[in-house]
Amino acid sequence: EALGFRAGDPLALNAVLRALGDSEPLVVRTACGVCQRLALNRAAERLATLLSDDDETSLAALQALESIADTDSFAAVLQVFDQKRSEDVRRQAAFTLRALAGERNWQELFERWSIDSLPRHRVWACNLAGLFGTAGVAHSLEALAGDPNGHVRKAARRALR
Repeated sequence: EALGFRAGDPLALNAVLRALGDSEPLVVRTACGVCQRLALNRAAERLATLLSDDDETSLAALQALESIADTDSFAAVLQVFDQKRSEDVRRQAAFTLRALAGERNWQELFERWSIDSLPRHRVWACNLAGLFGTAGVAHSLEALAGDPNGHVRKAARRALR
């Protein structure tokens, strides 16, 4: 934790990166928290490898990846989301994916989220379509405009405009 307050010190940052490979999960999770707070881009690849660890470590790594917004981690985070491990891990994976969404990958999220049981994910699907979508998603958005959830309907109508 103390090393995280020495953001300008390359030795401290290297120690944090090494701590991501520690044998003690608490040390690894603490290092993830430092990476999150500092948005330490250099840690992205190592953080992605932690996604297959226990749920607590996966959560910490996902939170750090969300703050870094490293799009190279998209596939690994999407795999965590699709595996449907614990609900907390899946929820955090969704938030991280939302931070990683862009022109290259939005369609993968739209396909999943537009049919997801959580209204929040369907709203996010509409938002992505509004940002990046083409006429090809209009049919899906029209279906979402009739969603039982009012927030989803509103987001779909906004995206269709």
